[in-house]
Amino acid sequence: MVLIVAVVLLVLAHVAKVRGWPGARIVEAQWARARPFVSAYVRGSPATFLYLLVLSVTTWVLLGLTDQTVDSVLSEHSTNLEQLRQNPVRVLIRSAFWADGYLLLAWLVLFALILAPAERWLGTARWLIVFVAVGAAVVGRTFTDFGHLAAVMIGFSMYPITRSAGVVPRRSGPVWRPLLVRS
Repeated sequence: MVLIVAVVLLVLAHVAKVRGWPGARIVEAQWARARPFVSAYVRGSPATFLYLLVLSVTTWVLLGLTDQTVDSVLSEHSTNLEQLRQNPVRVLIRSAFWADGYLLLAWLVLFALILAPAERWLGTARWLIVFVAVGAAVVGRTFTDFGHLAAVMIGFSMYPITRSAGVVPRRSGPVWRPLLVRS
């Protein structure tokens, strides 16, 4: 659904530009200003946006299926107690790639605002390690797993101290500061 809306908006923007519709120049100018910052933001958190791309494609596939087939696919990949008891790792991984059509929009916003900055701050490899450590605690439920989770949380809580001491290097790249349209 989100992909369809994005494609429709891109087509409308192109038609507006070609036909000279009012406002097309303003939209084009704003996009030209924002494009380098948006591109840098996406390049700075590739795992987050790759995951969102895969999630968008699987959701788009679901939208094209019949209701009966959708129910079958989602129940097969569900994180219900029975499936979690039999093979928790497989179920958690497989269920992470399916979202209800309207729920995808919420995931897109949350990931872009929360996970992307975390990936930019930590780097992709460390970001993945953190999420493998938060998943191990959920699946394993051992003292060691919760110890790793506690270590990650303590590390996150120490961020302001390390940032002010200059221990954590700042990521380079442009910072997007949108301004009002200049006339």
